[in-house]
Amino acid sequence: MPYTEKRNAYLTFDRMCLSVDTEDKDLTEFKMNIEKDPAQEDFLHGRMTGSPYSSSDPEMGPTMRDIKKKICRDCELVSLLEDDSGMELLVDGKIISLDLEVSEVFKRLWYPTHGTDTMVIVYRMRGLLGDATEEFIQGFNGPAENSNKEEFNLTCLLAVVPNGLETMLKWLESVEKSPTCEADLLLPLVDLFVNAVKVKVNRTSLLERQLETLPRFVSKLRLLIASPYRAQPILLPEKILFILRNLYDEAILLPEDRFKDFVDFPQVTRDLDWLLQFMHKESGLACGIKDDILRAIGLLMLGSPERTDTVVKFLASFSDFARYDVNASAEIRAEGYMMCTILSGITTSTFGSEIRDKFAEAGYLSKATEYLLKHAPASCMQGLTLDSAELQEFVERPGLRYSLKFLSEVCREHQASQLHVATDCVPIVHRLESVSSKEHIGSLAEALMEILRQNEVVAQKVEEVRLDTKRRKKQIAMEVRKKQLKKLGMKMTDSGAIVVCSSRLKEFTNVTKESELNCVICRESLVGCPKKAIGLYTFSKVVEIEPYEQSSSKSRSIFTVTYLNAIHYDCHTVAVRSATNRSEWDSARLHNASTRCNGLLPLLGPEISDADYGSALAKHHRYVHNHTGFNDFGLRTSVQELKFLMFRIAKGESLAMDTGGGGRGANLSFLPHLAVVCLYYITSTHSYDEQTGALKAFLLQPESEWRKDAFEAVGCLYYVTLHLLLYDAGKWKDTRILLLKRLLAMFSFREVARAEDASSNGTPDLENIEYDRLAAYCNFFYLVDSMYRRYFPDVAVEVSDNWSAGLKTFIAANHDVLLERSTRLASDFDDCVQSTSFAEFCDVAGILTDISDPNQFWLDAAKLAMQE
Repeated sequence: MPYTEKRNAYLTFDRMCLSVDTEDKDLTEFKMNIEKDPAQEDFLHGRMTGSPYSSSDPEMGPTMRDIKKKICRDCELVSLLEDDSGMELLVDGKIISLDLEVSEVFKRLWYPTHGTDTMVIVYRMRGLLGDATEEFIQGFNGPAENSNKEEFNLTCLLAVVPNGLETMLKWLESVEKSPTCEADLLLPLVDLFVNAVKVKVNRTSLLERQLETLPRFVSKLRLLIASPYRAQPILLPEKILFILRNLYDEAILLPEDRFKDFVDFPQVTRDLDWLLQFMHKESGLACGIKDDILRAIGLLMLGSPERTDTVVKFLASFSDFARYDVNASAEIRAEGYMMCTILSGITTSTFGSEIRDKFAEAGYLSKATEYLLKHAPASCMQGLTLDSAELQEFVERPGLRYSLKFLSEVCREHQASQLHVATDCVPIVHRLESVSSKEHIGSLAEALMEILRQNEVVAQKVEEVRLDTKRRKKQIAMEVRKKQLKKLGMKMTDSGAIVVCSSRLKEFTNVTKESELNCVICRESLVGCPKKAIGLYTFSKVVEIEPYEQSSSKSRSIFTVTYLNAIHYDCHTVAVRSATNRSEWDSARLHNASTRCNGLLPLLGPEISDADYGSALAKHHRYVHNHTGFNDFGLRTSVQELKFLMFRIAKGESLAMDTGGGGRGANLSFLPHLAVVCLYYITSTHSYDEQTGALKAFLLQPESEWRKDAFEAVGCLYYVTLHLLLYDAGKWKDTRILLLKRLLAMFSFREVARAEDASSNGTPDLENIEYDRLAAYCNFFYLVDSMYRRYFPDVAVEVSDNWSAGLKTFIAANHDVLLERSTRLASDFDDCVQSTSFAEFCDVAGILTDISDPNQFWLDAAKLAMQE
């Protein structure tokens, strides 16, 4: 073909590429910084000194796996080079799947929030500092088709314009010389195809048999890898393979006859045979392109029994796994790697199952299982300990690695192979799961077990051997524990309790018991570190104090819940600094049982001064302010906070709705520590007399003023809560019946108002109202009464002190006592909430001696609202 005609064709395709590819150049060429996780600085040697790297660097893609391999090579982490489960890559605080393309990660994850700034990739060892809590990006939401169609919509014209794609394929076929000679023509043409296959309509058109798409691209792949080339043409094989993968992804969705029309060409069979011979001898290709070509061979087998037979016959000698034990040279090991990589390219479709059937029929599967059964020590089958010389010899066999990888690939979504392996090999593979070796035998065995679990029958067998191992390990651990206890002069009883049996040990004095509210990081508490500030992780949000408040702008306060996890302020700070890839409260969530939190409420201990407690409380309020914007902290807000939590518990509402954790039990235990905040304000501001004066005025209010109080933010619920903070149990016993009547009257007033707002006819029938409607107010009363009886029955008040000061001192010195008592309080409260009538409630609450006729008592309270 004349040079001028080729030159014109080059210019045409180059202009078309410029028109079609609407991506900004900054999105196709970008910079990357590769950094080590600072928290693993002491465990990972070496450093990526070439940052920032360009996305056009051949070693920096196309997938994240290629970047991981570069890190392993440059930092001499050889043991992780082929182990995809040993290292994690994080971008923007998210763990990235190694199968994702680097350019997609940049465009879909980094670019929307950081623009064209250098993309930071952080690498770390998986599981080194505990389980990962970051989000794992397996793929991107929504098909890539959506974004690609916008960026490459002009390529749709190639399928619409008559002979558009066909003309491009003919020009592709016309390139017969080395790409170093005709690279100017081939580069823009291949780039145009790359853009075209990103749109479904083009892929569908290219699958038509008359276009002979598959043989044309496979022949060009053969031409490209067979020719010595340098510089820019080095990207051409990768682009051809990208096109083939996209076409097969689309073709696999077609009916069987149409799929075979796409793949059934004799030329492809000849090219496949050539590829097998070439890849068997070739060692100069880069690892990334070599793996992609081998996986492409797996794709080319789909739908073609002839090509499948060719590959099965070619790999026959590779499936003799014992030969790798006899000759462990690089050439022989490359054959095992080649076989496993080809199988990894076979899809899990119907055609893929047919290929796996062929390998099984050819004896490959039997060879792999027989290898395991022949060389595995008897201890593997008997479930005994794995610390033996026989096992170590088995693990070090080179053929074991390839047999496990082969079985993983051939069993993937293939029921027959899974059942065959499960017949005898499950115990052996399971014993290998816990093995550590430089060949990553444990990881390979675990991956195989997970693939076998895809079969329901095999999954049951897998669970049985795993449970059996757990039982054996537990039994061995108990025996070891008994021996150690015997050496220490102790023994374990049948109930599991540890008792001292040595007369010498019995002479030792009792050791102070450690608190249960200990730091989740250092495990110390106020007992071991009495002066070290410690707090509870909490979650706070802004709420309306009273929904019935009759005001244009309703009063607002803070609602706080907890999971009852304690942590030292210093430990919290250190943990946040170490977690450089997470925000402060994402890091705190890790230590708070994966429960949301945004505050750290301090615990008051007997040796912590009011000044230190106040400083820690101010820090907690700053945390809450930063997350909620609320900044009106003080005594009234703290009492409202305590009241709101108690009333939510009384209503039986979920406390874990916002946080994902922290139920009623934890928050019942939290009430005394929330009360301490109120007591701190009362004692530190010397406002006890002022608050008692306000409470006395409330108690002396005539019944005519009760209606107004029912709709105030600082109303009956507020003052009942305040009573707990100001007066002792004796005073409560004198006033509790009055307060109960006021709570019932409050409910009645609100019911009437609710009915009026709903424009219903007449007032509600309060005399016959269901108990469930007023249960929350009764439960609230019972909760306060129970706190007096269960939490604070033995509070000692000094002559010079008041109830608030004595109660604060008691709570500070009795954290564990209160935790124990909370269990009994929760049990009592369960009895209360099961009441089905007001009379039954009075019986459970133990106030029938004060209220002889519960029904009449309720009617007296309700009539106050009905008289209005």
